[in-house]
Order: sequence, then C-alpha cells, then structure tokens
Amino acid sequence: MFKKLIISSLALLVSLLSNNAMAIEEPKYKVLKTAEDSSENWELRHYESFNIAKVYVKAGENNASSYGFRPLANYIFGGNDESKKMAMTAPVMQQSIDDNLHQISFVMPEKFNLEDLPKPDNQKVKIEQYPESKFLVVRFSGGWSAKKWKKRALKLQEQAEKNNFEVLSTPIYARYNDPWTPSFFRRNEILIAVK
Repeated sequence: MFKKLIISSLALLVSLLSNNAMAIEEPKYKVLKTAEDSSENWELRHYESFNIAKVYVKAGENNASSYGFRPLANYIFGGNDESKKMAMTAPVMQQSIDDNLHQISFVMPEKFNLEDLPKPDNQKVKIEQYPESKFLVVRFSGGWSAKKWKKRALKLQEQAEKNNFEVLSTPIYARYNDPWTPSFFRRNEILIAVK
C-alpha cells in the first residue's frame, strides 16, 4: 500500500513538473471585463485573429474529439506537402454543428502566416484564419463529459443573455492539457462568440 502511494505521488509530481516546464503556445487575448456577480465566473475576452487547422467529424459528442485529433496531429507532425513538423499548441477546440457533426480544430503556431502553412496531405484537414473576435469564456478543471460540458455551456449562455451580450456562435469546448494530466489539474474552457 505504501509503495503504491509513493509511486502515485511521484507520477503526480512528474506530471505537474512536465506540464509547468513546457510552455504551450495559445492564441493571444485581452480580458475586457469579468463578471461582477460573484455567482458567475465568466470573463469577456478579445482575441486577435489566429490560424487553425480543422476537420469535420461525424460522431457523437463524446467521441468526436478523438476522431478529429488523429488527422490534425498527423498534419502538424509532418503529414503535409512540405513534411514540415509544427509544435503542438493549445487548446484543442470542439464545436458542434449538429448532434452528429462536430468541428475539431488545432490552433496553428503564431510564427506561420496563413500563406506559409503547408498544404495538408489529408484533404479533410482545412486551414483557415479565425477572425478577430470577442468571446464570453468560463474556465474550469475536470475531465470530459458531454453532459457536464453542455450544462456549463447552457449556464454560460444564460449569463450572456442576463448581461446583455448578443450570442453569435454555438459553444466552443476548449481543452488545454494532454490526456495524462490528472483531471483536477486540467484547464478547460467554454467560449461563446458575442457582440
């Protein structure tokens, strides 16, 4: 029992140190406003435009990210016309188009202009620029469950209406950590484009 506790503690320590030691690039944003009501925990962010690689996946909400991750990872690890390898960035984003169609996307490293990004080998992978936007965002920790995320997204949409924001998009689920990070240390966000 004691040996298992030591091994688990060491594994947790290594996970924490490795996550903090690696700086993962994220899209740039500025916080414009935070919730004034203490029962709400959103912030309004202004994002600069950024490039994404995306795929559309026909799958249930719980499995869509797994299916979309593979072709996107293949693209950034050299599955492109230049065999160019690119750094992994965060977050991995998922947005529902309908119940069985989801857009999964990776943010591309900032050093690449849209024109500089190599052409994907997989024709299902599309490259585009996400425009400069404002998002209402809620941040939380924990694992992935469509039911839990939908509940948080609904609450964020209600907070948007309560605070007189015009909702412009369906929720975007954003995950920032690798699957080996313990769920209580994971950074997750839900973003809704607003005006």
